[in-house]
Amino acid sequence: MPDRRDALVAAVATYNRSHKPLPNSAVRLLEAMFASDDVCQQSLQTLEDVAGISRKHIQVVLRDLLAAGLIAKEDTGAGRHANRYRLLLKTGDGA
Repeated sequence: MPDRRDALVAAVATYNRSHKPLPNSAVRLLEAMFASDDVCQQSLQTLEDVAGISRKHIQVVLRDLLAAGLIAKEDTGAGRHANRYRLLLKTGDGA
């Protein structure tokens, strides 16, 4: 997965060069969310466990990543479902 990680790091670095920098934990959260796929539908609890970031900080970083256009939130329909997010960049591994 080094290609995927490198692409995530590069995307955040590119964004940070021309905008207000994303939180330092943005890459860590992106790695947890998109380790092997361009779609993530994990609960905040799971992301908290995997990324080692507090739930409150995850929500801040998600908001910032959405505003940056690096991810998109998809409609999951009615009921209690984890939000679904899509990675909006090519990760260099064919994904």
